[in-house]
Amino acid sequence: MLGAEILITPLKVDHQIGHRFLGMFQMLGGERFLGGRPIQRLRLGSLHPPAAKAPKGMRLVVVND
Repeated sequence: MLGAEILITPLKVDHQIGHRFLGMFQMLGGERFLGGRPIQRLRLGSLHPPAAKAPKGMRLVVVND
């Protein structure tokens, strides 16, 4: 078993292009069994989304105009 966190966030693009996402995969342990070989197939065992929290203090906002 390989522990990992996966972050997927939408990218702002012209609606004609369609939907695009940016993803990050970070292993949390268990990769020793790979022995340096690449991962070729993954299966999602469980999904644990974080609880949404209200922003505190200042926030960074980026506007693409």
